[in-house]
Amino acid sequence: MPLSRPTTSAPTRLLYFDYIVKATDKDTDGITVAADALTLNGGTIRSQGGTNAALSLGSHAFTNNASYKVDGTTTSPLTYGSRLTVRSSPASGDTYGAGERIVANVRWTIPVNVTGTPQLALTIGSATAQADYASGSGTRDLQFHYTVQAADADTDGIAFGANALTLNGGTIRSQAGTDATLTHTASPFTYTNHKVNGATATVPAVNRVAIASTPASGDTYGAGETIEVQVGFQIPVAVTGSPQVALTIGSGTGQAAYASGGGTGQAAYASGGGTGTLT
Repeated sequence: MPLSRPTTSAPTRLLYFDYIVKATDKDTDGITVAADALTLNGGTIRSQGGTNAALSLGSHAFTNNASYKVDGTTTSPLTYGSRLTVRSSPASGDTYGAGERIVANVRWTIPVNVTGTPQLALTIGSATAQADYASGSGTRDLQFHYTVQAADADTDGIAFGANALTLNGGTIRSQAGTDATLTHTASPFTYTNHKVNGATATVPAVNRVAIASTPASGDTYGAGETIEVQVGFQIPVAVTGSPQVALTIGSGTGQAAYASGGGTGQAAYASGGGTGTLT
């Protein structure tokens, strides 16, 4: 079953090709990939230097791989069982404070497509909090986000109860259109390093600074181009007014003006194109 993979247009050594099994597909002795199986189909595969790739698979081709048979008349089970995990970490120690985001992950047996906003129930102390679907459609891993409220408290760690996942008016289906099975038993784990104390306010602290843009040509920005700086915080932040980030450019200082990102953990600042000044 395919794993979650980042998509990129940047040069890479590994290319992935996906095929969704149809109901009429059947192969009892195993899939074959012939030596001439790779074709351009109107596209290109080239080195960074512009050299066209040799497309023959040569000795890497294979015939009737018995470990990979096909029967489209069967339906792959679409379940997540006990595959529930917490992906986030408290900003300080083992306890989330008010305003921090808890990120939970649900892993499926096969890739799923999501519509709407399904929810995942988190057991926080004696209460239940609903984490909203955030990302992952098209992969095996779906992420759900919950922002800690002032009244939330859990001294022994958050947990997942039985049947924690609900559709909330949305859908979770396989790429072939099969509805996901949502029923499951309670997770056997209590996440003791993920306690909650909403009475404690978390001070937003910077945990990432990076140049998010790239020059239009090569490695050098020209007049009129925008330099975008990304500043990441460990919890979502709200922005008012026009904060700035000072860029040292040669012997001068350019002020990158706030552009977007308030309400998330990422704030973007842009310099150039009339949005920044050089002094």
